[in-house]
Amino acid sequence: MPVECASQGGYSDSDGRCRHAAPPPTVRATARAFTGAELVEYLLALAIPRCHTKPRAKALLREFGSLAQLVSADPESLRRVDGLGDTGIAALKIVQAASLRMLKASIATSLYCRTGTPSPTGYAPT
Repeated sequence: MPVECASQGGYSDSDGRCRHAAPPPTVRATARAFTGAELVEYLLALAIPRCHTKPRAKALLREFGSLAQLVSADPESLRRVDGLGDTGIAALKIVQAASLRMLKASIATSLYCRTGTPSPTGYAPT
């Protein structure tokens, strides 16, 4: 017997799969540049499996204005968005942490290449 899905008021089959769930991104899709909405949609699809995430991704970007503002928003602000739970918030915060780490490494590499001295941040070129 179908049960109500946690996402978008849809219904899921007895195995818990949303009938309206979008398929996961294909290898072909990963070979091109993604829009901000697609990045958020696919990230949420990983964090909230078997539920349609496109409307939620678009709503989040409308609410916060950009991908950068969305991932840097504080968890309390994110929690106020309907349908975004702890797993989705954690996924966004992981993206923020990874982005900051890559940015620091890039800056440190750039400084090392220009000056030849190690960065005070501890990030060394690899």
